[in-house]
Amino acid sequence: MQYTQNQMNKKLEDKLKNKYKFLKRKIKAPYSYVLFGIECGDGWYKLLDGLCGKIEKELSKDGKLAKKFYVTQIKEKFAGLRFYTSYGNDKVFDLINEAENDSFNICENCGKPAKHQTVKGWMLTLCKACLEKHKQERK
Repeated sequence: MQYTQNQMNKKLEDKLKNKYKFLKRKIKAPYSYVLFGIECGDGWYKLLDGLCGKIEKELSKDGKLAKKFYVTQIKEKFAGLRFYTSYGNDKVFDLINEAENDSFNICENCGKPAKHQTVKGWMLTLCKACLEKHKQERK
């Protein structure tokens, strides 16, 4: 098993898509989210679930925002969550920034408390157990 995932488990991804309408929105442009889905580990599922719930609440308050808003990419970059959208307001962007910052303290693989660190040139946000497994894989 690989301990640094770059694709969320399909069942977890589908659970998010079924819960939040804006994640299922049909868009014509070939954005990464449409092509590749959620490009981060399962450990950030709860973080994404919380973020999407807060975003959905904001979208319900503003019809113009809801019409223009869609996700263009969700991924890990430099060991942190990146959540890119087509449009937003200050509140939505604040929510996204908060979740992105929180990701540096949550293990990308299992969701336990973690530290952002660099190991042999790779930036990782992993708990102690997942970090040890990661190191063992690379011996």
